[in-house]
Amino acid sequence: DDIRNASTSRQIAQRVCELHTLVGHHRPFSGDAEKQNNGATAAYLSKKPDLWTNVDVLMGFMQNNWPEIRRKCDVNVQCAEILDNWHQVEQAVHKFKTYIEKDVHSPIVFSHNDLAYDNILRLEGSGEIVLIDYEYAGFNYRGFDIANHFYTWKPNSSYSETPHILDLARYPTVEQRYSFLRAYVLAKTAMVTDASGPVPNSAQLAELSTARLTEDQICKEVAALDREVASFAAAPFLQWGVWGLLKTCSSEIDFDFVSYSAQRLSRFLSHVADLK
Repeated sequence: DDIRNASTSRQIAQRVCELHTLVGHHRPFSGDAEKQNNGATAAYLSKKPDLWTNVDVLMGFMQNNWPEIRRKCDVNVQCAEILDNWHQVEQAVHKFKTYIEKDVHSPIVFSHNDLAYDNILRLEGSGEIVLIDYEYAGFNYRGFDIANHFYTWKPNSSYSETPHILDLARYPTVEQRYSFLRAYVLAKTAMVTDASGPVPNSAQLAELSTARLTEDQICKEVAALDREVASFAAAPFLQWGVWGLLKTCSSEIDFDFVSYSAQRLSRFLSHVADLK
């Protein structure tokens, strides 16, 4: 449960913030190079967030593999019911996308997109936290990347007897979220205001940030970021739910992808139904 340790969580928040500001400080192209490569660069940097790209691609693969997925999922009543009413999932995706694009402001940042327990390591000796496995990394909503991380607050799946089970009790409490988000806000403030210098350590980040923001301003930023992240509560359930359905007919590992997907898509539908 090291990931739930307050100090560890704050270190992770700093690493995530550094990743999110990376492209802002070191863009793939700049100046003349950007003009010379304008076509490819503009097309990539201006493309829609990975959340929608991934969902579109996954949903397309769903249609291509529908008979096999349907056969695999017939063993699970909950999953079979979701597939029987797949039009409801499609309608919910449209409703959720409209809500995010119309009512939610979340900057597009360079995101890890899979900040699970397994992809966060602590180096021996230095104790430094590092993020690994950038297979799914790309430009995405900041709120999605953090929301996705919060839903993976659980031990490495290889140590669990039921790794497919969605345990919502493991979701961080308000206090735990605010601790993470405060560290993120402090890191962001320090790095944005001193982008030319070396990356400061945790103590230096706090000193730099509090020198530029009052405690009241920090609290307001943390609360606003928590609301932003909460807006994406349904997104991880959608993306990984559909991803899991595809895995039912492509993966050979011993894992209950059917139950995994059924639980997550059910939560997605429930979340979206609650949207005004």
